[in-house]
Amino acid sequence: MRINVIIPIVGPVLIILAIMQLVPILINADNWMVYVLSANISAIIGLVCVLTGKKNFGTMSTIEISTTTTVLWIMIILLSSIPFIIHPTTNMSFANALFETTSGLTTTGSTIIDDMNRIPKDILLWRITTNFIGGIGVVIGITCTIFRIKLNNMQLFSIETSDSEVVLPNHIKTSSAMIVAYIALIILCTICYALAGMHDIFNAISYAITTVSTTGFSNNNQSIGQFHSISIEYIAIIFMILSSSPLTIYLSIFNKKIKKFYHSEQIKYYIITIVSLTAILALWVSLKQISYPRQNTNSWAKLTEEIFRHAIFGITSLISTTGFTGSNHALWAAFPTTLIFFLTFIGGCGSSTAGGIKFFRIMIMLKSTKNHILKMIKPGIVKINKIDGKIIDTEASELTHNFFFLFIVVFAITTIALTINGVDGINAMSAAIGALSNAGSGINAHIQGLGNYSEMNNICKYTLSITMLIGRLEIFNVIAILAPYNWHK
Repeated sequence: MRINVIIPIVGPVLIILAIMQLVPILINADNWMVYVLSANISAIIGLVCVLTGKKNFGTMSTIEISTTTTVLWIMIILLSSIPFIIHPTTNMSFANALFETTSGLTTTGSTIIDDMNRIPKDILLWRITTNFIGGIGVVIGITCTIFRIKLNNMQLFSIETSDSEVVLPNHIKTSSAMIVAYIALIILCTICYALAGMHDIFNAISYAITTVSTTGFSNNNQSIGQFHSISIEYIAIIFMILSSSPLTIYLSIFNKKIKKFYHSEQIKYYIITIVSLTAILALWVSLKQISYPRQNTNSWAKLTEEIFRHAIFGITSLISTTGFTGSNHALWAAFPTTLIFFLTFIGGCGSSTAGGIKFFRIMIMLKSTKNHILKMIKPGIVKINKIDGKIIDTEASELTHNFFFLFIVVFAITTIALTINGVDGINAMSAAIGALSNAGSGINAHIQGLGNYSEMNNICKYTLSITMLIGRLEIFNVIAILAPYNWHK
């Protein structure tokens, strides 16, 4: 492990972070000292890293790439928490600031703020800025700043996206194109929200960023339901699905390979899952005659539309790990909430801003299990597993099953740690999977009505902060750097 290799890569990204920390001044200059001080600290550390690190270090090893990614996330989280700590209105403790920042950067969307209405716009903008940074992944910033590293493949890119597919031959071009796709979705979503009734441009931009980054942060206490707008909810549904689909697919569209979008197995089964679960949930609600607070009509058509909209909104919000809440889902009773709980494990597609196990891993495990069962029934059968025409080799299958095992282990450890610190079993499990899948407060709001984590003690907040980071970095990358062998070599 060459520590002096990591330092010069971290530096330029921290300088970029320093610039972004000045953004909230544009909307409220009254607290300019908060952001100038934060930016200066980030810039100084970044410059020191640039000047003291090794300049010519050749090819990086896999463990060095994993360590760089993890160290960079930790540095950005710590530096991004400064505005929350020193701001005169929030004046958060370190534990609260760390939790809020980690939640924003990992696009989890959980919060310790119990009343959003008292938070000034500049700090709200900083929260949303952390969503923007985390949405595309800090790894894109790393990729853009290490163009001089001689990598033979997209190792670094694969760490963040969990998808080895490369649409463009050059990793710098791929990263740049993904940034363009990400920003294009935000701009389009902003326009749609504005046309649908979010006349406050600040809200339109904020909710567009938090939707496309699949974070679910809100500027008010009622999430997206605050607007009481059918159009806004449908727009949120569409962009949650688009944002939790592989960003690499949009690069295919830009390259005029639109057939790849329609033929993608991952997207096809993702949409089928959303539609199927929406139908099941809508049917359940209809049969149980569960009413909604906003239901004030006896029209069959309007009632059917409302049931469908709430069902698909809830399903999409959780499976995309966005975590928006649009209605009182406590009315859904035991079966829907249990369904939603396990749905959060799955998450969105690979190469997207969503969290969770990811759909491509679920597909690999299902195909592998199906193949194993077939071989038990017909020992002589030879079956080759493929996804989108690509063979799933033994190594890919083992890696996927190992990831799933570690995912369950981390979930169990987090749940136990929370219960030891006084959190009841149901809330502990929902908070644990919300953090590990980066699904945020949505799962808690669906199950127990817990919209924020302000009442948890500091140990619980630290535990969940670590779990959010582990989930965002795909578990393996954090565990790999803890192995003593990699540091002694």
